[in-house]
Amino acid sequence: MGDEDEVNIYDGILPCQGRQGGMYPQVDISIWLRSCTGDQPETAGQLTGNIPTWLSGSLIQNGPGKFSFGSDVFKHLFDGSAVLQKFTIANGNVHYSCKFVKTKALQKNQKAEKIVIPEFGTTVSKPWWERVKLSRSNVMSDNTMITVYPFDGSLYTFYESPFIYSIDPHTLNTGKREDLGKLGMISHASHVHFDKQGNMITLGMKLSARGPVYAVTSFSRETASAAALEINPTVSASKKATTGPKTSLACRGTELYRVPCRRMFNPGYMHSFATTPRFTVLIEQPLTVSVKKMVSALIRNRPVASTLQWQGTSNVVFHLIDKVTGKKHPIKYTSAAFFYLHTINAYEDGDHVVVDICSYDSPAMMDCMFISELQFAQSNPAYANLFKGRPKRYILPLKINPDRQNQVDLPYTKARANIVKTSALNIVPQVICDDGCETPAINYSQFNGKPYQFFYAITSDVDAENAGKLLKVNAKTGEVLTWCQPNTYCSEPVFVPRPDAKSEDDGVLITSVIRGKPEVRYSGLVVLNAEDLVELGRVEFELPGPVPKPLHGCFLPSWDYNPVY
Repeated sequence: MGDEDEVNIYDGILPCQGRQGGMYPQVDISIWLRSCTGDQPETAGQLTGNIPTWLSGSLIQNGPGKFSFGSDVFKHLFDGSAVLQKFTIANGNVHYSCKFVKTKALQKNQKAEKIVIPEFGTTVSKPWWERVKLSRSNVMSDNTMITVYPFDGSLYTFYESPFIYSIDPHTLNTGKREDLGKLGMISHASHVHFDKQGNMITLGMKLSARGPVYAVTSFSRETASAAALEINPTVSASKKATTGPKTSLACRGTELYRVPCRRMFNPGYMHSFATTPRFTVLIEQPLTVSVKKMVSALIRNRPVASTLQWQGTSNVVFHLIDKVTGKKHPIKYTSAAFFYLHTINAYEDGDHVVVDICSYDSPAMMDCMFISELQFAQSNPAYANLFKGRPKRYILPLKINPDRQNQVDLPYTKARANIVKTSALNIVPQVICDDGCETPAINYSQFNGKPYQFFYAITSDVDAENAGKLLKVNAKTGEVLTWCQPNTYCSEPVFVPRPDAKSEDDGVLITSVIRGKPEVRYSGLVVLNAEDLVELGRVEFELPGPVPKPLHGCFLPSWDYNPVY
């Protein structure tokens, strides 16, 4: 495909145009096209600097880790088989290990030595009478490769499907598959929240007599003692085997409330949501799943990705659901069309709800993640613009004053909420900073749903001076700090508060890093001072094969495995 390493000379990496002579010389796009060679037992690395001794636990990350079976190659980044990467931190040292999530999809593909299970962007050959069967296995797989969350003694891996896998946090062994379809869910957002009791709150889609609805569900915490779940390398195997919940998630799920989709045959695509002490915030964007196209896709053997429909002339609707009554706030909030994957945070400030979101003008970036688009991105002059997003602040006033056109009365924002009619507002956002931000993270345990100042992210700007950098953003002033190194790509940052922390950013950021060609087998864990992004220490690993880039992860601190938020 080009010069030097552009040719596929690396085992496990799909061919990809390289940086030399490319449109985006600061990024090695092939970092997204790597396949892990297999499960990796725990291995030690090389320490530089100092890892704080109080930092003890495990960073566990999920993401696509295998893109081919036999001669078959997946078509989209979100099709890659899920692999978990774990960095175990203890006494200033770090060990690395990784394991594939042993999903049914993975095992069937391995057994057949080809792709036999359809994915988001990939179809498989089947007779038409097999394709039109109304079964979820014909539409989506159980390849839970987006996120991983700790809950009640286990880890759980998530995708957009109702299938979830439990994972042993000590060994990364795959446990049982949970099917939230038993609760009526036909799809499930990848990101969850936790309430003050430690219950897990999720967003799914269900069918009702009046069409599809968005359903918010609480999964009750079963384990009584968080201390019993301490992640400690010295805990005996017998004790480890006794931890974890005994009852399936489906049996512990209680629907809290539901919101009808505004389009009966085009429900909105939901990847995440936000929460405040009083409200659950659902953002219904104009990227929809077309029921008509879904039926056509089954008949004509087209992937789920082809059923997404962008209705860009439409608007975004913000739904505020009162947590006590389960009813929507009476004001209708709309904004000009935008696409999003991730909310940053939401909170209440007087008579306003503030919602911060990583926003894009359109969902073109989803198409940019098809394998063929990634492979030829370096010759596509429009590629970076298609990925161009910015963090934006949306203000939802809880009351309308008919004497004031702009209803926002907060000194730290230029966002507006203009009166459309007696009970309707048009929301005009403020751009928080002029940097593309993705996989945002905050000091979740102390500031989720509350007024906050800082969030952390990786850049989404392909044409940035350093396309692998990590960002700290002051959400009130727009000030941005960065950490980066040449040919180095950071993962989603995770904030860990210092014991007895005195301020919001009193703690560390941990991020895993990989490097572009030729250092494809390099992996590292970097610990930064969260206040100024000064590097405190790192541990580096040379692994047997290419290291995939993860999407999302969580940190399991040994002093509080199952925090109550």
